[in-house]
Amino acid sequence: MTTQSKLLAFALALALPACGDTDENGDDPGAGNDFAEIAFDAARLTRDADAPNNSARPAGVAALGNKLFVALGNLTVDCMVPAGPGYLAVVDLAAAPEAGEAGYALIELPEGCRNPQNVLGWEAGNRVFVACAGEFGWGATPSEALVAVDASSGQALFTTRLGCGAGEAECTAATPGKMAMAGDWLLVGDASSGRLFAVDPMTGAVDAARPDGVHLCDPHPETFWNMTGDIVSTDAGVFATCFATSEIVRLDASLQNATRLVLGSGAQLLAAHGAELLVGDTLDNALYALDLTQAALTPVNGSDRLGMAANQLLVDGDTAYAIASTDNAVQVIDLLLARGGDFSTARTVDQIPTASTTSPLATNTNPYAAALAGDSLFVTLLGACTPDGDAAGNRLIRIDLGGEE
Repeated sequence: MTTQSKLLAFALALALPACGDTDENGDDPGAGNDFAEIAFDAARLTRDADAPNNSARPAGVAALGNKLFVALGNLTVDCMVPAGPGYLAVVDLAAAPEAGEAGYALIELPEGCRNPQNVLGWEAGNRVFVACAGEFGWGATPSEALVAVDASSGQALFTTRLGCGAGEAECTAATPGKMAMAGDWLLVGDASSGRLFAVDPMTGAVDAARPDGVHLCDPHPETFWNMTGDIVSTDAGVFATCFATSEIVRLDASLQNATRLVLGSGAQLLAAHGAELLVGDTLDNALYALDLTQAALTPVNGSDRLGMAANQLLVDGDTAYAIASTDNAVQVIDLLLARGGDFSTARTVDQIPTASTTSPLATNTNPYAAALAGDSLFVTLLGACTPDGDAAGNRLIRIDLGGEE
C-alpha cells in the first residue's frame, strides 16, 4: 500500500468507527467485579426522526467525581449518519448497577451537537465538555460543535461552533476533536484542518486574539488533509500531533513559538509520563517517547509495539493502557521496564480482552475509549457497524485493575 493510499484509508477510518476483527482468549474482563456491564439501549434514544433504526454507539468517556459521562452518538445502524442529536449517558459509580438494571441516566445534548465523540471532565468548574463531530461533514455542517454540560444538573451551558470569526454569517467550522485543559483555557483540536482553539471554559467564547485558532498542521502534500490528533498540556509546554504529516508540535504557554518533529508514519496519541512524552503512532503501531528535559524535541531510544488501531492512550502511575480497537483489547505496558530495540514487546505485560460478559460474541467489540476511576478502567465498546453489531458493542465494561502492580 502506498503512503497516499494508507493515509486515505486511515482518514476514512477516523471518520467512521473502526471494527475489530481478532478473536480473543475469552477471559472475563469483569470477573469478580460488583459493577454490572452496561448495555446502552437505543430504544431510549427517542430523538431519531431521521432514522427509526438507530444505534447508541458509545464513544468518549470521562470520569468526574463519582460519575462517568459517556457520549452516545445516536447514529444510524450502519454508523454513517446521525439519527438525531447526541446524548450523554451518566453512570453513578456509587450505585454499582446490577445486571438487568438500566444503570444510567440520559442527558439530551443540544440540537447543534450530533455524533458526540470526545468527552472531557473539568473538576474545577464541575462541568463536562463534549466534542461533537457532526455528520462527518468535516466542518461543513451545523451540527459540529463544542458543548459544555453542568455535571450536577445535566444542563447544557453553552454550544460553540469553532472556526468562525466574529461577524461571519457563513464559514467552514472546525470539527472538534481531542481536548485538554491548559491554565485558564480549554484547548480543542480541529480534526478536519489541523488547528488548535483556545476556549474560555466558563463562557464558551473563543480567544478573541485567535478567533480562527492556532494553525498547527499543514495539509499532507499527497492527500491535502490533516488533523490535530491529540493534545497534552505539561510543564514543558503544550503538545499536539498532526496525524497526516506525523508531526509532534510543541507550543509555549501562550500557544506560540511552535517547534516540531517528524516521528514515525502516523503520530497521533499523546500521554505524559514524568519527564517523557509518550507518542502513539497508529500507522506504525509503535509507541515512541520524547525526552522533555531537552530543549529540543528529542526522541528516546527504543520503542514499544502498540496494539492495532489504538484509539486512546492513558497513563496511570508507571503503567500505560492502550485501547486497541482491532485487537479488541486493552494493552498494558509497564513503563518502568527497560526499552528494547525498535518495536519491542518486552514491556507489554498484559493484553486484556474486551469481550462482553453478557453476549456470546467475543469478537468485534471494538473498544473505543476509556476512563480511569479508582482501581478500575471503564471502556466503551462500539461494536460493529452492522445490524447485529449491538450484540458485541454498545456497552460500557469495567476492568478491575486492583490486582495489578
